[in-house]
This record gives sequence, structure tokens and C-alpha cells, in this order.
Amino acid sequence: MEIILIFISGVLAIFVAGYILSSFFRWKKRHEIVLHFEKYMTLLQYFMSKAYDIIHKDRILIYSIEAMKISESEFSTISYDYAKLVIKLMGPNIFEDFIFYYGNQDTLIFNLVEYFNLRYEDDEVRNAALENLTQSDQGEESIQNG
Repeated sequence: MEIILIFISGVLAIFVAGYILSSFFRWKKRHEIVLHFEKYMTLLQYFMSKAYDIIHKDRILIYSIEAMKISESEFSTISYDYAKLVIKLMGPNIFEDFIFYYGNQDTLIFNLVEYFNLRYEDDEVRNAALENLTQSDQGEESIQNG
């Protein structure tokens, strides 16, 4: 009976020590991310920007050239492809760091997709404004020449 109690207390002690070590390493990881927040965000910005440039060139530019609007389903697919590309560019270790930072993978992907959507909308607004400006400049030139 004593041997069983000693065994159980030993197993329990190992479990508690493992839990304490695990908690310490989680705290240390969280502390590192908070301490180097700007570096992590700069890195994330780099990956998101690079992925946007690639996706824009490969998947969106053709719609702009042909003056076509992207369908909602195609845009949704492109958004998630963008998130997958960002994750691929990060690599598994940095990806795990960002999952840890954001709390879970779904939240990280949600933020990546939101970044893509906002950047795409900003580009569309900029292009529309540029097109309107170009058209109004051409209209003024024709009035002055006419």
C-alpha cells in the first residue's frame, strides 16, 4: 500500500513539475512576443505586403486589365489564397509565434484576410480616383483646345 502511495505521489509530482515548466515556457514566449512587438509586426507587415504583391500580380491584375469586376466567390477564394501564401512565406516557426500571439489560427487568418480586403479596397478607390482625375483632365484639355 505504501509503495502505491509513493508511486502516485511521484507521478503527481512529475505532472505538477511538467505543468509548472509548461506555464513558464508559455509565459516566457508571451513575454518575448510583447517585448519584441514592433519587430514581429514589421515582419508580419513584410510578409503580408509581399504576399499581396504576388496575389495582385497573379490573380487580380487580369481583372483590372480587362476592366472586369471580381465575383464575390472568386474574391473570397483569392482572399483565403492570400492568407495561405502569407503563412507559407512565414514558415512554420514564425507561423506558430503568430498563432500564439493572436490566440488561435482562425483569428490570425481572419486578420490576414481583413488586411487583404482593406488593401484591395484602398487600391480600388485609388484607381477609381485616378481614373476620374485623368478623365476630368482630358475633358478640360478638350475644352481648352476646342
